[in-house]
Parts: sequence; structure tokens; C-alpha cells
Amino acid sequence: MTGVSVPQWWRCVVDRDPDFPVCRSDQGVISAREMDRRSAKVALGLLAQGAEKGSRIGILLPNSPEWIFCWLAVQRIGGIAVLLSTFSSPRELQYTLRHADVCILLSADAYLNNHYIRRIETAFPSIRRQQGTNRLYLDDCPYLRGVWVNADNASEIAPWCQGSFADLAASADTPTALSDEFLQRIEENVCPSDLSVLLYTSGSTSAPKAVLHSQFTVIDMPMYLAEVQSIIPFEQNTGDRTLITNPYFWVGGLITLVASIQNGATVVCQEDLSAAGCLRTIQRGDVDSVSGNMSLVRAIINCPEYRAGDLDALKPQNALQLAFFDPEYAHIRSAGLAMTETFGPHTGTTTREGYLGYAENCMGKALPGMETKIVDTETGDSLDTGLPGELCVRGKWLMEGFYKRLRKEAFDEDGFYHTGDECSLDDQGFLFFHSRIGSMIKTRGANVSPLEVESALLDIDGVLEAAVFGLPDAEIGEKVIAVIAPAQSATLSEQRLRSELRAALSSYKTPHEFYAVDSMDMPRTPSQKIKKPELAAMILRGELPAL
Repeated sequence: MTGVSVPQWWRCVVDRDPDFPVCRSDQGVISAREMDRRSAKVALGLLAQGAEKGSRIGILLPNSPEWIFCWLAVQRIGGIAVLLSTFSSPRELQYTLRHADVCILLSADAYLNNHYIRRIETAFPSIRRQQGTNRLYLDDCPYLRGVWVNADNASEIAPWCQGSFADLAASADTPTALSDEFLQRIEENVCPSDLSVLLYTSGSTSAPKAVLHSQFTVIDMPMYLAEVQSIIPFEQNTGDRTLITNPYFWVGGLITLVASIQNGATVVCQEDLSAAGCLRTIQRGDVDSVSGNMSLVRAIINCPEYRAGDLDALKPQNALQLAFFDPEYAHIRSAGLAMTETFGPHTGTTTREGYLGYAENCMGKALPGMETKIVDTETGDSLDTGLPGELCVRGKWLMEGFYKRLRKEAFDEDGFYHTGDECSLDDQGFLFFHSRIGSMIKTRGANVSPLEVESALLDIDGVLEAAVFGLPDAEIGEKVIAVIAPAQSATLSEQRLRSELRAALSSYKTPHEFYAVDSMDMPRTPSQKIKKPELAAMILRGELPAL
């Protein structure tokens, strides 16, 4: 089944088996029939609030049944789901809500130690002056008309919000009630070519890029992966129970969610996704597989509560985990090259046996429907086999573009997207990754913009200059490193820097290590740009003091 919209795909899921257990959480098991009912109620509520095809609706929720039925609700009315990170600081939340022109926000009240009501109020102080269920009109977020909170006492904890999710669903129950039949008419007019999701990914500048994907891509990519069973999810069967540790608001989490549902596997939702929390779930025998790379597997094994044999009943959830579960594949370091702009992997292999021939840094071949080429970074000319250059991709899963950017800013004249990855192709079409051409830092599967971190550091009193870059790390890919030039007589400590950055950056963007250098000793180019490679070499030689 290809070329379908999310509503068409979802209807097939429900019709296939209404009793299929889509997800399980502390709330119990939710069947396809019940998920269909809940998402329909929210969809009708959104329509009652004026949402329509193309409306940008923000989802600020952790992995949970609520995230799933809210996302389905937005898709069922043809809206654009703006997938917001639960790691967002107030400043990041302010940027994304305003940049995406979000008109309705569906938010958690709190998750673990994160209090989203406080973050929203910090991001938009004027919201505190808004009254009850009245529509919002904020100068600093002009398109936002309503915030609905996943809490029964929503109006008490956030007097300015429009109500709870239950209140949103109930808003469709009026004398001229919107009906399931009307929703069906709406769904029939949602097309595969309609825009579906907007995801933020760190760009080469301090401002994150907003990637747009169509309804077609959001379903077609996961369905392909579910069919080949060789990348993610890996050899998944009907009836499997999968704990997805990747956030649904990132591409890896969303494609795993959709592919698992397509395969008839139950998605397990839980709050505690730490290594210890995953281990407890495994020890109870509640799951057959756990998503994540080898660093998560190693973290689970290193838990004090881990017992030999705890993972014996598990099977690999993705190809990267093959290295742990099957010694024959111990050489695997990558299952393919993936990115938000292609909604997941654009290269890889379509069989388990295909990994046996993988050499170091091999990323497989272009997947069906995708094309790759290597070009000279200066001339843009295609390069011969074996020569390293910038990887360019195009094909059916490539994004529609960046929100608020012209098409020519995203694609070249031939429709290729220039990835910023330095790669090469061999004579058999295998892709090999060498490095990032730009300065992007890849840590634990997430992109971190050095300029964004540097900007946050320079906002701290006493920081004269800041240079941020990555250093290789076997566990997480790259460590985020910050070299600080303190202002004269300033007293800076790692503790103070971490404390102040906490309000400005997501935790995964906070530097792992801090070093100090006098501004006069900062290595520079003739144009006075800081030489980050030299700083990295100085750290590796032990020449820079840690804060």
C-alpha cells in the first residue's frame, strides 16, 4: 500500500483489527478502536476551535497515548502537526511557537521535572494577563489562539488556557454538533500531497531549521521500513511489544511508532526512559525489544540492578543492535545514513545478510526511490567514484522544503539537497561517510548547532568569547566542548555556566566539558576567526585547563 494519506492509512489499521492493542501504558491497553474514538473526539474539538486544513497545531507532549491520539487528530483534519521538543527551554519554545505560527498548542502540564506551564509563561509573560477561555491574542506570538493542557485541573494551574483535552473534545458538543460523519468528509479530502508535519532540526546557524514533510512521506517511509525489516524496526513481528525510547517528536521516534503500528506491534509508553527504567521494564518481561543504539544497550548492562541474562529474551529492535545480539555482526557501526530532511534513512541495506559485507564507515546504498551524488564543495561539479565531496540527495522522501524559506535556499537546480556531509561512493554504489563539512555536532543522534550554544554562553555575564565544537566520543558520537575566554576579573565556574545554560538550552545541547583560555591566547585566522581545530588539538594534548 503506497501513496496514501495518514487518515487513509489509519482507517486501514482500524479496519484490519479494531481490537489490535496499539499502545500500552500505566493507563492500560488502548485498542485501535479506542484510539480511533479518542483521536476523533480531539479532531472534532480542533475543528470546533476553528482549525482547518493547513492549520499549524503544536504538540508538546512526552511519548504517551495522548501524544499518539493528538497527532492522529491533527492528521485526520489535514492540519500540520508542529512537533515540539519536551527538552525545549523557554527561549527555544518561544522561538519555535512563534516561528511556526502555531495557532493551537496541545501541551502537557508537566513531565518528570519539566513544568511546561511555567516555561510557556516564561516564554510569553503577557499570557498571564489573558482571561480564562477567551481566545489568545499575544503580541509576541500573534498567531496563537489557544492552549489546551493535558490535565483535569487545567484552568486552575493555567488560568489563561482554554481548558483540558477533555474540554477541547467537549467543545464540539454543541446544538449544531460536529459529527463523526462530518469528520469522515473532512478525512476524505486530506490528500497524500498535503503537508503533514513540521519538525525542527539545528541548522548551520543559531536558528533551527523547520522541515516540512507531506502526508505521503510520513506514511510511505515507515511502511517501506516495516516491509523490508532490515533497518528500523528490525525483524519485527505482529504481536511484538516495543518500548520506543526515541522521542516521537524526532524522526526516529515517529517512524518507529508508525512502522510498529503498521506491523501490528504494540507500542509500550512509559515515563522513565532512563537505562534503569528500561531495565526494570525488561526484567518484568513486558517488552520484546527496546529502541536505541548500542550506547543505550551498554548503559542498561552497566546499571547496578542488571543481572546476567536480563537481555536474553530481547531481540534487536534495529540493525545497530545486531552488534550486541549476534557476534557475526559485531563489526557494524551504522545501519545507513539518515536525516530529518529525508524523514529517516536515505541509504542502507534491505537484508540482514547485506550487513555482512559492510566495511568501516559504510552506509549502504541509496534506498529505492532515492538518489545520491557527490559534488565538489567549491564548484558543485559531480566527482568521480572514490573521491570525497559533499553528499547530495533527492527522491520521494525528501522534504517539501524549509518553512519560511524559498525553495532555492533548500535545493539546487536539479532538486538535490546538499547535506553538508563529506562522503564518497565506491564503484558498486556503496556510500561511505567521512565527516561533517560544516560545524554541526552530532551527539546521541541529535544535531547541536555550535552557534546556538555560543550565543547562549555569550549571554552569561563574564563570558567574553566562546568557541563550541565537537570531539569524537565512542559512546555518544561527539561530545559538545566549550572553550571560554573569561572577561577580565570575571569568576566563572563549570557549575555556574551549567546553571545559567539550563534556562536557555535543552540538556543535550549543554556542553559536556568546559575549558578556559585567555582571549589573547585564542588561536585565530588572519581575519580574526577562532581556529576551532587548533583548540581541539590543544585539548587533546592537555594544554587547556578545564573550568
